[in-house]
Amino acid sequence: ERSKMPHFSVERGRTGMASLKVSLKKGEKIKAESDALVVKSEHIEVGSNMDGGILGGLARNFLTGESFFFQTLTATQGDDNNALLAPNDVGDICLADLGRDGALLMQRGAYLAADDSLEITSTMQSGVMKSAFSGTGLFVLKAQGTGTLAFSAYGSIIEYNLKPQEKISVDNGHLVAWSSSIQFQMGMASQSLYTSVTSGEGMMCHFTGPGTVYVQTHKPPVVITSQDGKKKASTQDGGIVGMCLGFLFLMVFVAFFAFFVYMAINHPDSIEWSDGSGGSHRSHRHQRSIGGRF
Repeated sequence: ERSKMPHFSVERGRTGMASLKVSLKKGEKIKAESDALVVKSEHIEVGSNMDGGILGGLARNFLTGESFFFQTLTATQGDDNNALLAPNDVGDICLADLGRDGALLMQRGAYLAADDSLEITSTMQSGVMKSAFSGTGLFVLKAQGTGTLAFSAYGSIIEYNLKPQEKISVDNGHLVAWSSSIQFQMGMASQSLYTSVTSGEGMMCHFTGPGTVYVQTHKPPVVITSQDGKKKASTQDGGIVGMCLGFLFLMVFVAFFAFFVYMAINHPDSIEWSDGSGGSHRSHRHQRSIGGRF
């Protein structure tokens, strides 16, 4: 027997692209991302709400890029009402039971639909490294409460359920959602800075269980508009590698400069200075010590 809450299921057409089917009985209600509805039954009423009030809607809109208003779907009569929803991007859809999994954090744009009882808010990540290098941004979405959450991603979504102290590393840009209670920190892909940069991985998201992590198999392409108005899809890999190489060269320069300053202060006799005429001379103290011998 079906529960009193709406029933969510992932549908796949002939091409394998995912869409979300929601079955509702009279009085049941869900909320979804704006413009997610594709098809609905006759007795499903479309509405909207701000979910969290004006401040909550403003926070989602300006901080995470989500819609100011959520779309609501309510069954007004009958027990056989269905709605079909789909995300903007081509990819996969995953269903999470928050009554079992607890609160879940999502990257911006991942939210698709949820039971009306769930609360969808925006929250700030802790730590500059997570914000700058995880690929999820400074602000992410947080879903909490009891019910079903549907979120989407580019490519396929793979779920990892980590046991206590079990660890995995996720390449930045592939992270979709994760348990709010899981241990999460940013770090290099390898113990060697050189290997991390030259391998193309750079920074990775390191998770320690218990908790759940959802990853997407493909990175969303970045659409670049040229001066002539043409759009071109690209990935973020080149920018990340370039940033890591720039950081590596900066660290080498800083280390060299610090070593030079240290030697100049503590061992001035070991440094030779050019006299501008092709020759060189040591520090004044060293010259005086030489002159005292004659």
